[in-house]
Amino acid sequence: MIYNVPITVLLLSLLLFTMASPSTGIRPGIEAQLNELAEKHIAAFDSYTQVVNDPATGHTAAYTVEEGLRLTVAKYRAFGLTLEKIKAFYGNYCENTGKLNELNTMSNIGEDEGHNVFHILSKPPFPLSKRSTIAVQYMRNDDESFNAMISSKGTEALVKENAKLIGKNVLARTIINFERYIPFEGGYDIVTVVCTDPAGSIPDFLKKKKADKDASYPLTIANFMLTGAVCPI
Repeated sequence: MIYNVPITVLLLSLLLFTMASPSTGIRPGIEAQLNELAEKHIAAFDSYTQVVNDPATGHTAAYTVEEGLRLTVAKYRAFGLTLEKIKAFYGNYCENTGKLNELNTMSNIGEDEGHNVFHILSKPPFPLSKRSTIAVQYMRNDDESFNAMISSKGTEALVKENAKLIGKNVLARTIINFERYIPFEGGYDIVTVVCTDPAGSIPDFLKKKKADKDASYPLTIANFMLTGAVCPI
């Protein structure tokens, strides 16, 4: 009995610790899947259909198809960009994102497993219906790069929780909106991977406008971070 007491106490302590420990949840797995998706498309960039190639500015862009939707990978070399400016942009992400796209209004509606949750209200021209997107943000910063990403993957429960906010709006999705900043001497190289599902029927001229924005996305972000101005597209 003397030798059994410590074992019993140990097992009881382990049981209590297990009961008190929170579940890891779904977000780590989803973040890993999204990072894998981004890396796959970045690696295959040279095999995609090129839409921009400007060696003078270091701006290139190409597209492919993901889940039946257009996915654009774009790159830009931003001289003068600093980590402080990057962090300042993401520190006020909702407001700054709204300035970059006059059709969208982004709101922070809470957290899920420690990650910001956003509602994106899109107001396309009449007579198209308004769109609502629920997306979760993932951030990672290390010595090699600064990474930011939002996605609607794994938001089914969040959509139900925010049914009143969404209302009669068409439910759109952000498959992936990935941004990576890699430092070099004098600035940062920016790589973006963007794929969205607007849901429903969208006129060709709006599809073309969205495609142009996606191709110019890293340039647009860099210009805004550096000057506060939005590049006309």
